[in-house]
Amino acid sequence: MFKHISELLSSFVVKQDEWKIKLFNNWDKVLGNLSDKVVILKAERHMLILGVTHPAWAHEMFMLSDVLKERINSLFGREQIKYIRFKIVKKQNVVKHIKKVERKKNTVENKKDLGLSRSEYLSLTKIKDPELKDFLKEFCLKTKRG
Repeated sequence: MFKHISELLSSFVVKQDEWKIKLFNNWDKVLGNLSDKVVILKAERHMLILGVTHPAWAHEMFMLSDVLKERINSLFGREQIKYIRFKIVKKQNVVKHIKKVERKKNTVENKKDLGLSRSEYLSLTKIKDPELKDFLKEFCLKTKRG
């Protein structure tokens, strides 16, 4: 009955962008213990822009970029990522980015795609319990469908 927000998001995302959700959901598996040092800043078409906290990490990740591309592309079973670029970001920005991604995984962020009214969306953002939030969101969507 209850579904994780990542499962629900896939039904609202444009088909051609589903790979982005899969990449975000599996980022920890792709990078392993480096996932706290490297964050996805932008994913578009065949390019991935990653943020790293130090020039040494940028160099290290650049040297590993072929391996990283291979791991990412094996996740999709096709060549989705052809180019990887690295950008130096402040450490606190990486921490903020990681927390933001976690919040997006656990909350309803995209009101436009969900078909919720502004007041419904705002009400849902105030709910802290993710299961309750998912249930109420589903309830709102089901009542709108008829």
